[in-house]
Amino acid sequence: MKIPEIFERKTVKNINAIYDVDEYKRLVHTYIEYGEWFTVAGLRRTGKTTLVRSIVAFMGSPSIYVNLWELSPYGLSIKTLINRLIEEINHVFSGKMRSVGRRIKEISLFGFKISFSSERPSEALTKLIERIIKNKKRLIIVLDEIQELGQDLGKLIKYLGAIHDLFAPNLVVILLGSVISLKNILKKVKGAPLRGRITREIILKPFDMETAIGFLKEGFNQCGITIQENTLIRIVEFLGGFPGWLSEYGRLYIETYTKTKKKPDPLTILNTVFNDAREAIYEEIAKLVYQRKKLLNYIKILKHIAINITTPPTEIAKMLKTTRVTAYKYLKYLHQRAILETKNGKYYIIDPLIRRAMTQPDAEDKILQYLKNI
Repeated sequence: MKIPEIFERKTVKNINAIYDVDEYKRLVHTYIEYGEWFTVAGLRRTGKTTLVRSIVAFMGSPSIYVNLWELSPYGLSIKTLINRLIEEINHVFSGKMRSVGRRIKEISLFGFKISFSSERPSEALTKLIERIIKNKKRLIIVLDEIQELGQDLGKLIKYLGAIHDLFAPNLVVILLGSVISLKNILKKVKGAPLRGRITREIILKPFDMETAIGFLKEGFNQCGITIQENTLIRIVEFLGGFPGWLSEYGRLYIETYTKTKKKPDPLTILNTVFNDAREAIYEEIAKLVYQRKKLLNYIKILKHIAINITTPPTEIAKMLKTTRVTAYKYLKYLHQRAILETKNGKYYIIDPLIRRAMTQPDAEDKILQYLKNI
């Protein structure tokens, strides 16, 4: 039995396999078509990357994609990003690169040679973009999880402001981030270099119960599988409305069904999805708090909120034996990074699998182990 595309892990899909975001598909297509630069924000596993990459592929324009989450947080900088962009350009456009050790010295593209200075790699990237646009007329650059740049994010924004004025609308840059709002972060960069240059933002949220059930039904129906409504409700209550988790469930269910030739127990599949997800969650939290001062406090906060479901700042301050102002700073960071949400003055973990993972007895040890390996 073939896994339907709606449940596949790949982030470039047929646009018809992207479920229930027709308005966002239209917006992404329109923004790119008119040369608009824009941002896409929201929680992890809500489908940001799949939405953007699939529309870009559908439009057929030359494109470069870099995911900063995949780069090690240790030593991640604007130079690291620019070098990765140069490597991707070389790969996508079949250039010839000459390097000494890990340092890029020269690249040949479309019969044109560009030399590199390790001190000013951005100048070479600008020349490469210019060359591509001259030959291909259009270039789309997608930068994913840009919040991972940390302090160097300001340098990236300043550089993007400069190249916007040189190459837009023939160059389109799309910024993605697992945060509440990227536009709000961009506004805080000194001088606001992208003010007036990036004016649009799409924010993706998890599916509601009805949409999540519809998503699962769509995938299972393509395989001729019927699951009872009350079982689907339990699945969504456990996983939340996150397309990423729901896809994992659908794919594992179908793989097990194909292997055993009989319908698997839905709850057994749920537990398997959670056990597989735990390690990814602990690694993500490790990256999230890496290089934060008193990082153990962030882990304690997440554990406390996971156990108590909802928690006010005063309770966090009491737990950490600190001031309410300090507790709020911790909570604000976790909220901005789309781990926590707030309602009626209380904070809660949005993703039910993260909440469940943080209640496990070995959660802190697992996160600390990942931190040692970063």
